[in-house]
Amino acid sequence: MRLFLAVKIPDEIKGSIAHFLEPFLGIRAKVKWVEPQNLHLTLKFLGETPESRLPDLKEAAQMVAIDPFELTLSGSGAFPNLKAPRVFWIGVKEPEKRLTQLAEQIDYNLSQFGWEREKRRFSPHLTLGRVKDRSGLAEVCRAFEQAQFEAATYRVDSFYLVESQLQRSGPIYTDLVRFKLD
Repeated sequence: MRLFLAVKIPDEIKGSIAHFLEPFLGIRAKVKWVEPQNLHLTLKFLGETPESRLPDLKEAAQMVAIDPFELTLSGSGAFPNLKAPRVFWIGVKEPEKRLTQLAEQIDYNLSQFGWEREKRRFSPHLTLGRVKDRSGLAEVCRAFEQAQFEAATYRVDSFYLVESQLQRSGPIYTDLVRFKLD
């Protein structure tokens, strides 16, 4: 099973993001934009995981001790930058670093059950699209530089274990378990 842990994006905010992305969809460039229904904030990508590991995975996730919190999606950009983008994103404002704490706690808990710790520091962002080829990219970058995503705040009270099934048309995500924060 190809798995990851993630925070969901509320439907009304997914609608705002879809509206924000509309101008970019008309530009002929090789960017694979994320379908609005698939938008999420990845906390930990687990990759191919045997079904036999699910009990440990669930136990590690249930050990998370973080209260619900407010999160703001705001601003946009690209990794590593807009001159040579590989990923387009919307930023996450978290003055209290609660999303980062959640991701780090999950990473630590999973390491207690044998999963490898993340080597890179957690960088909270909402992936919008991945560059597949550089052709037509300059126009996307110019438009992205001018774009303004209106800030959207929502309450995070849970995270999910999600299965990703890769298809030709794009991934299909299935929520397997919801973990409530308390």
